[in-house]
Amino acid sequence: MGSGLVYHLGQLEYVDSSSSSASLSTSLLVYLSGAVGGVIMVTVLIIIILFVRKSRQSARAVKHMRTQMDVLEARVAKECKEGKKNAKLTFIFMRPSLLQRRWRRYIFSVLVRVSLCVPPESL
Repeated sequence: MGSGLVYHLGQLEYVDSSSSSASLSTSLLVYLSGAVGGVIMVTVLIIIILFVRKSRQSARAVKHMRTQMDVLEARVAKECKEGKKNAKLTFIFMRPSLLQRRWRRYIFSVLVRVSLCVPPESL
């Protein structure tokens, strides 16, 4: 069964493996390491760009908050000044004047008379 079949496969040669396959593997290694290095460099560059953008954004936010705090402090200072002025005016108007003192004495005397049922001439 198949004893008459003969196939010619070609010529067999022995090649030193250190010469051709080494040059192929060396060039492949150089290209591969260059590609990996390039990817790493691009990744580092992207990270640096993102970090710089984020730091600028946070610096802007801090500056905005500082401005808002300054505005708020100015408003509070203004309200404090107005409050002090209003307190002084209120104090001036709340002091009993001579008429108010007389009125209080009169009211007090009337209330005492009513509570004691004393005629007005006796007080």
